[in-house]
Amino acid sequence: MGFNMKKRVRIILVIIVIFVMITTNVYAYDYPTYDVTLNSGDVVKAYQYSEERFNGEYDPEFKCVKTVTINALGEEPIVIKESAFSGSVTRQVESLIINGTGKIILSSFAFSYTGITDIDIPSNVVFESGAECVFEASFLRRATIRSDLCPAMFQECYSLNYVNFLNPNIKKIPANCFDTCGLLSITIPSSVTEIEDGAFYSTFYLERVNLNEGLESIGNRSFENSNSIKELKFPSTLKSIGEKSFYETSSLVKLELNDGLETIGENAFLGCRSLKSVTIPASVTSIGEKAFGYYTTEKNEYKKYDGFTIYGYRGTAAETYATENGFTFIPLDSVSSVMGVTYTPSWSSVNDYSFSVDGRPLKLQVIEATGATRTFSRHASNVVIKAYDEQGNEVHDTSADLAYEVWTVKTRLTPNSSLKIHAKYDNVWEDQTYDFSISTLYSDTTLKSAELAETSGKQSAVDCKIVTGSGVNKVRIEYEDGMTTTVNSSMAVLDETNMTYTYNLSVKTRHIGENSFKVYIKTPTDGWKYATTLTYTVE
Repeated sequence: MGFNMKKRVRIILVIIVIFVMITTNVYAYDYPTYDVTLNSGDVVKAYQYSEERFNGEYDPEFKCVKTVTINALGEEPIVIKESAFSGSVTRQVESLIINGTGKIILSSFAFSYTGITDIDIPSNVVFESGAECVFEASFLRRATIRSDLCPAMFQECYSLNYVNFLNPNIKKIPANCFDTCGLLSITIPSSVTEIEDGAFYSTFYLERVNLNEGLESIGNRSFENSNSIKELKFPSTLKSIGEKSFYETSSLVKLELNDGLETIGENAFLGCRSLKSVTIPASVTSIGEKAFGYYTTEKNEYKKYDGFTIYGYRGTAAETYATENGFTFIPLDSVSSVMGVTYTPSWSSVNDYSFSVDGRPLKLQVIEATGATRTFSRHASNVVIKAYDEQGNEVHDTSADLAYEVWTVKTRLTPNSSLKIHAKYDNVWEDQTYDFSISTLYSDTTLKSAELAETSGKQSAVDCKIVTGSGVNKVRIEYEDGMTTTVNSSMAVLDETNMTYTYNLSVKTRHIGENSFKVYIKTPTDGWKYATTLTYTVE
């Protein structure tokens, strides 16, 4: 055997020996596992669980705690210090059970890098001053939160796709709290006033974000790289949007900024390539550099999106931003007046009113003769708005062809009242008012007509059409045997031109030969009154 061959054999043998040694060391060690129970007054530090409590002499690098049970039943708090159950120390904790209402104090990284998949954090859990990353990089899939939050609490919990907030007093979502989590949707509680910096940074799979009324500020980079979000609607309470807050939210196609918003930070919506336009309220006084309409190249150069359009009000930050950056600006305050009103009485607690208004006002206001005032905002729950061009064709609410809008509101107004209606444009209430009287619509309480369809051969029923004035809210059929059928005006067809109701009824036949029935009508002021009698013959 030659020298080179012997050398190769020796090398192979050495490799085999090393491999056997490594595998023996790895697989021959029997990792000990155990459960841990904590009671009131316990203070837990990393590396504590060896011979002190469990009479084992285990290498702390190989300890495996599987279940942690916390019995917070006494007055003394249970304190879990920094990294006490971190996976880097104790390997994978798979289950955390919390009993009792005594105080539990958690420090930074207390349960980070663990295998816990489902957790319900009770209200008696609090965090040590400066605590962060308590559950960082754990395998959580679901979290129910009854406590407060701490910074980076669930950072890098890639599998966490469901969070339920059950703390009615939570005030903020701390910095980086859900940074790089696997959330699919999130509803911010109405008690939250602030979303801090980076709170939802790089939540790549997040599609639905529900921001409730009460939220006032969204911090820097809070939703950066959350590129699955398609729609955003901000609550009326929001005042500020931070820098890069929605940077590279590339799937965003619909954005509704709220009236009342004041500041939009630098690069706030940079890289939102699916967003073709934005409507900026007159309340916005500050827009940071490249907040809208820009993206960055691979060489980190800023470029503008072609055709990006800004809708806003003259003399506001919206027009300034559009002008300074060379974007198309379409004013929303070109015309200012209320054009007309239609009214659909429902005789219930509320009625439908449709107001035709020039342009795109911010608000409408209705003032009754008594002085009672009702104000309607664009995004209120009881307001539906449709936009039209000069020809009466429906268009998008930010279309350049928008000529007027029709606001349909549900509200309770006093019968027989005179109304003054005016609109708010560019944060200013117009002096022009539109006078409108409900009394004229209530005044017609008559039966207009009552007709029967062809009755020959009808053995079971006959069709009947009854037309009344708009002041009638119910119609009743009374048969010869005393049985009745009553129909509300909500079931009738309203002719808005003539302001009449048409009731199309099926009247049951009582017998062969001549049949008759009485028609009664009802008004809110006069009650029921007899109107007419109809007869027909069934052969």
